[in-house]
Amino acid sequence: MTAPSGKLRVEFRVGRGAPVPSLKGMEVVASLIPMGAVLGCEPDILENSPDSTESFYAVLLMPASEESGPRLEERLRADPELSEVRVLPASSEDEPARPTRELQVQVERLRALERQASEMVAAFSRMTGILTRLSPAGDSALQAGRKPPPRRGLEEIRAAHQSATALAQQMRDTARSLLLVPARVVLARLNRPVRDLARELGKQIELTVLGDDTELEQSILDELREPLVHLVRNSVGHGIEAPEQRIRAGKPPTGSLVVSAYVAGDNFVIEVKDDGHGLDLDRIGRRAIQMGLTTADELRESADETLFKYIYLPGFSTADSVSTLSGRGIGLDVVKARVVKLHGTIETTSQSGLGTTFTLRVPLSTSLIRALVVETAEQKIALPSSAIRSVGYAADWTASRARSGRLFSLAAALGWGERPSPLVVEVGVAERRIALGVEACRDHEELAIRPLGRYLGHVPSITGAAILRNGQPVLVLDTAELADQLGI
Repeated sequence: MTAPSGKLRVEFRVGRGAPVPSLKGMEVVASLIPMGAVLGCEPDILENSPDSTESFYAVLLMPASEESGPRLEERLRADPELSEVRVLPASSEDEPARPTRELQVQVERLRALERQASEMVAAFSRMTGILTRLSPAGDSALQAGRKPPPRRGLEEIRAAHQSATALAQQMRDTARSLLLVPARVVLARLNRPVRDLARELGKQIELTVLGDDTELEQSILDELREPLVHLVRNSVGHGIEAPEQRIRAGKPPTGSLVVSAYVAGDNFVIEVKDDGHGLDLDRIGRRAIQMGLTTADELRESADETLFKYIYLPGFSTADSVSTLSGRGIGLDVVKARVVKLHGTIETTSQSGLGTTFTLRVPLSTSLIRALVVETAEQKIALPSSAIRSVGYAADWTASRARSGRLFSLAAALGWGERPSPLVVEVGVAERRIALGVEACRDHEELAIRPLGRYLGHVPSITGAAILRNGQPVLVLDTAELADQLGI
């Protein structure tokens, strides 16, 4: 029964007697895990919706022993809700497109979530029972004129509550992990555009991808897919020199392009780094003057960071002619817009002759954020922690500490009038910096962002609302919109 490779193809059909065929299919696949390693499934149980009409499944299994096959077939045939059960030697055509380990891990996470949910229900049932026992005891004590003894009961309630809270946190973490996929689903697709463009331009480039096993929400990776493709194409087309140019500059003929993904605090970070000639700041400056974005006098006093921000403006280009890099429907302005949409930032560093690095930072979650709660005009405002660069006293703040060189009262910026601002919070929006004066800084909290609803509609510079640990509501600041509103 066992193939030379050791792998088995397990086929079965879920009968009409199963209330929800897709859930029954998932249950059967999960039951195979003790029999060996589940390497793949068709259709994909992780992508099937609960109302899917699919009833036939084929699973690729690496059995734990040679006896697993016959025992497995016998067990599946005994299930009245299954039919057309077959266990066959697997062929090369059965190899899954999805990485093998990934499927098994996802199924294990589903099972862990089920266990934690069951334990949570039991913990809350204990709390209900304790409260039920306390109520009659308290009533009888009061009727007899005695003080009810609540201490022991309260301690039991407290212990049960702590247990339930811990389980709820585990469920939250497990549920969140189900949304995560490895960064490789996006990073692995960078090889082809780099290879194709390098061949087209006659360049030799070695692409190195680091941290592709770092996990992130699928929705965030989807938003970053096109920006990353554009950034690597930009490095190949505009950053890394042709082999003969590199040799003349004392560099190896093969250019280096490194894409790194990692988690830093509450942020997911991707760096795109090349060892090319770096950004031509003189050329960027001349183009900015031609477009009326600055003057020669202002340019002489500008820092490199000021010049970097021009490359993210719509329509800004230093190219003299249209090339294969043009007309792709996405430019650095769109890269920046995608990152800002995710409440993230993009930073640029470049050294002449040594290369350029683009650093993208986005929050790890789109629905849950870690935020600093501040107070201004008797209102609490949450600022995404991923955007905060520094916090200090206004008396110590100078223009040199904030790259923007400008300090704004948060209350005034939101239209609430000028208020005393003893503290300054510096936030970053892409390559921009804003120093915001506030009355007080409270604590960092993890918040679930909720939309404001159709009754309030759009509130300028506010992205949503959340509830703090103490039950109070708080508005969540949209730092990107605020920067636009202030003209930064």
